[in-house]
Amino acid sequence: MAVEFNLDAILAAEAEAQGEPHEVTWGGEKFQIPRVIDWPVETFDMLQQGEFAAALAGVLDVQWEAFYAARKLTMGAAKALLDGLVEREGFEGLGESLTSLPSPNRATRRSKQTSSGTSG
Repeated sequence: MAVEFNLDAILAAEAEAQGEPHEVTWGGEKFQIPRVIDWPVETFDMLQQGEFAAALAGVLDVQWEAFYAARKLTMGAAKALLDGLVEREGFEGLGESLTSLPSPNRATRRSKQTSSGTSG
């Protein structure tokens, strides 16, 4: 006999216990950002790939256009926001991926070969 695991009920109870979304002021406007645990799972894949704007767009959802228009988004601001939210909620690991940003030319430039590939 299968044991029931009601994920809906577990997440509802957790949401009630965890509290409200974060209120972030950006460019003089207030935005509601969901708790990290409520972010779409794709957000973390995007962050690992260095796609910070896409990750924030997914987190902010319908607020993204207003957030982006409120003030120019820099890498420093994106990192400060994401790191701050993650730390505020007590998560670890995401901050490390944000500090090791990909090289700006990584996608367009290949490494030079330093040896012939044979050993003597």
